[in-house]
Amino acid sequence: MHIDSSITQAKIIDWIITLTIGITIYLLFQRGSLKVSRLKAVAELEADIAEIHASMTAFQQVQPSGGQCDSTDHEFRFILDNEPDWTHVEDTEAVPYAGFRSPICIQRNGVRYWQVRDFLKDGIRIQQYVASSALHHSLLWFRRADRALNEKILLPGEIADWWRQVLPMSWSGRLEYYRKYFQGHDDIASVTRVMTIVILELSRAGHQNAIAYCKYFNGNDRDVLSTIGRKGKRAVSILPKH
Repeated sequence: MHIDSSITQAKIIDWIITLTIGITIYLLFQRGSLKVSRLKAVAELEADIAEIHASMTAFQQVQPSGGQCDSTDHEFRFILDNEPDWTHVEDTEAVPYAGFRSPICIQRNGVRYWQVRDFLKDGIRIQQYVASSALHHSLLWFRRADRALNEKILLPGEIADWWRQVLPMSWSGRLEYYRKYFQGHDDIASVTRVMTIVILELSRAGHQNAIAYCKYFNGNDRDVLSTIGRKGKRAVSILPKH
C-alpha cells in the first residue's frame, strides 16, 4: 500500500499543533483554578481571624472600692490591648494535668470563662475573662494558617500584612498564657511558627512601625518563641527591648 508521505507529515504536524494547544489551554485552566482556590483560601483565613476578634467572647468585672460589681460583655479584641499583661493565675483547687493547673474559671450563662487579668486602676478592681471558645478557635486558626504557609497557599508577605490582627494574640503575656492553658509547647507549636514567620517577614520588609510594637512581647513570650529553634531565636533577636 502506498502512503503519501506529504499528507502523513502534514497530519502529524496538525496533531502536534492540536496537542500543544490542548495542553496549553489545560495548563492555563489549571493555573487559573489553582489561583482562584488559593485566593479563596486566603480570603477565608482573613475573614475568620476578623470573626474571632469580633466574637463576643470576653467580659469584664469592675468593682469600685466598697461598691457594687458591674459586669459587661465585650468582643475578644477588647482584651487584646497591650497593657497590662495577661496572667495565668492557677486555680489551686484544680486537679493538675501534665504538670499544669487550669487558670481561675467562672461560668456565666452556661459558658466557661478564664481569668486573664486582675488589676487595680485608680482604686477600682478590674477583672477580665476570656471564653474557652475564643482560645480554642484562635488555636485552630493558627493551625490552619501554619498548614497554609507550609503548603505555600498563604505567603509570608500576606500573613505579615495582617500583623495588627495576628501579633496582639501572642504578645503581652498571651503566648505564655496559651502555653500554660494548652499545657505545653507542643499544642501551640503552630502559633509560635506563625508568629516567627510574621516577625521575620516584617523585619525583611523593613516594616519598622510593626516591629516597634513587638516590644510588648514580654520575657516569657520571648522564651516560648525561642523554643522552635534557630528561626525562633532569630525572631526574638529582632524584637525591641521590652
